[in-house]
Amino acid sequence: MIHEYLISTTGTSTPAPEGNHAARLVCVIDLGVQIVPFGAKPQSKPQILLTFELVNEPKDDERNFVISKTVNATCGKRSALREAAEALLGNALGDQSLNVYSLLGKACMVEVAHTDKDGVTYANIKTISQIPKGMVVLEPLSPLLAYDTARS
Repeated sequence: MIHEYLISTTGTSTPAPEGNHAARLVCVIDLGVQIVPFGAKPQSKPQILLTFELVNEPKDDERNFVISKTVNATCGKRSALREAAEALLGNALGDQSLNVYSLLGKACMVEVAHTDKDGVTYANIKTISQIPKGMVVLEPLSPLLAYDTARS
């Protein structure tokens, strides 16, 4: 199946709205090893891109807002990937291994915060947390997407 993507040539788009939103993980992309700043000496880190669809926030007639976060591919006690995985699973990981692709389609709450830089407003994921007990979360409009550089 081929998907059509609209790409802005003006360089402007509407950022996802601020606040807490019900969301579903719709995209997991293995970015491979990336060079990331770390003090005076950059480090090589395996990274993953997580994309969430804000299921109650329509961007237009055909799609909802989406927002992404790049995380290191580690599940240490304080890692961003672990925070996201525990929110999506609804429980603590413990010492078990994690197949990040098994999280696709799962629901969570995403807190979006805006930052302004050079006159442009950016939407960033501030926190990812569990869905409140009893809350029903809509299915995403976006197709689920997984990409693993090791298997491409």
